[in-house]
Amino acid sequence: SPLDFVTLCYQRRADLPRWPYTLYTMIHGKDRESVLQRVQTLVELSPLKQQTDYKVLFSSRRFKQQGARYFNQQRTTTTQNDGATQHHPAP
Repeated sequence: SPLDFVTLCYQRRADLPRWPYTLYTMIHGKDRESVLQRVQTLVELSPLKQQTDYKVLFSSRRFKQQGARYFNQQRTTTTQNDGATQHHPAP
């Protein structure tokens, strides 16, 4: 998206009659009001703004974001012999 507050945008098939919506966007904001203002900006910029029907869903939980985790290709195992620690490559 050319708008910096839209972090994700994609299209899905509708699940009629339960869920008629096909375009999904993820918008982040500091509070609900700032998110709703950004949604209104999207509606105003839409060429179909007179026909735009939408729902705004807010997260009910907050998840901690983390970078991707990668496994070390050369994992090691540790053994102790007579008090001395030795590291061996894992099979």
